Amino acid sequence: MKSGTSIFWIILLVLVLFVFTPIVKNIAEDWYPYYERIMEIIDENTKIEPEVEETRIEELSLSDIDKKVTIRAYNDKAKEILNLDLEEYVLGVVAAEMPIGFRDEALKAQTILARTYALNKMQASLASNYDITLSYKTDQAYTDPADLKKQWGTNYEKNYERLKEIVDGTKGLVVTYNGEPITAFYHSTSSGYTQGSEDVWQKGFPYLVSVASTLDTRSPNYSETKAYKKDEFLNLMKSKLKVEIPDKETFFNNIKILERNQAGYVLRFSIAGKTISGNDFRNMLALRSSDFEIQIGQDVKISTKGFGHGVGMSQYGANFMAEEGKSYDQIIKHYYTGVEIEKM
Repeated sequence: MKSGTSIFWIILLVLVLFVFTPIVKNIAEDWYPYYERIMEIIDENTKIEPEVEETRIEELSLSDIDKKVTIRAYNDKAKEILNLDLEEYVLGVVAAEMPIGFRDEALKAQTILARTYALNKMQASLASNYDITLSYKTDQAYTDPADLKKQWGTNYEKNYERLKEIVDGTKGLVVTYNGEPITAFYHSTSSGYTQGSEDVWQKGFPYLVSVASTLDTRSPNYSETKAYKKDEFLNLMKSKLKVEIPDKETFFNNIKILERNQAGYVLRFSIAGKTISGNDFRNMLALRSSDFEIQIGQDVKISTKGFGHGVGMSQYGANFMAEEGKSYDQIIKHYYTGVEIEKM
C-alpha cells in the first residue's frame, strides 16, 4: 500500500512540473526586466554616500557671514598651531596693532583690514599646516586675552567690551577688489604720502598706490633721527654689506641717495661701491622708514619721516581722519584705490 502511494505522488509531481514549468518560466522571463529596474531604483535611493571632510576655504565665500570660521594660527614663540575663532583673532589683532585710545571709526577700519588680511591669507594657505603667524614680523601682531588683562589692568573689561562691540558691529566685513579680498597692508605712519607696493616688494597691486596722508605730520612717530660715530657706522656697514673699506674718506664721500619715488621714499642708495634699495638700507639699520636723509659731519645722522613700510593705510592717518569726522568706509577707500567693502 505504501509503495503504491509513493508511486502516485511521484507521478503527480512529474505531471505538475511538466505542465507548470513552461508557464513559470514564461512569467519569469516576462517580469525579470521589471524586477531588475525596480532593484536598480531601490539601490540608487538607498546607496550610502561616503562622508566628505568639509573644506574650510573652498566653501568660504562672501556669503558666509553667519558661519563660524576658524583660522589656524602659528604661535612662533610657543611653536604651536592654535585654532582660533576668526572674530576673536581679529579682536586680538586690533588690540595689538592699534592704540585703544584711537577713535571708533579708525578702530573699525583697522578691524575690517585685519579680517581682510586674515581671509586673504586663509585662501592662499590650503596646502599649508597653518594660515597665518601671530607675529608682526611676518603677518599681523596678536595679543591674547590673558596678555591683554596684564596690559590693560583695571581697564581690561571696559577696553575689551569696546573692541568686541566694534568687531561684532563690523562682523564679516572685508575689503575687496574685483570681488576678491585684498592684500590689506597697513602701517603706523606715512611720510606724508603712502607708497605703492611695487616700490617695496616689487609686486604691484592696483589698489595699493601712493596717496596723500598729510595729517601724518602730527603723529608722534612721524620723525626720528639716529646718530652714529663715524667709526661705529663704518664698522656697521662693513658687517652688514660684507665688504672691506680700505679708505675711510672715500667711503663717506661716496654715500649717495640715487633715486626716490614720487612719495619721497628712497628707491636706490649707493654705499661702499654697492647700490642697494632704500628698503634694504632701512632694514639694515632698523630705521623707522625708507624716507630718509643722511648727513655726514663729525657724526653720521640719519633722519627719517614716517614709521613702517608706508604701504596701504596709515594708522595714525586713519585716526586723524576719524577725528575730522570721516567714517571707516571713507578711510578705507581713501587708502585703497578702487575697492569695495562687502560681507563675507
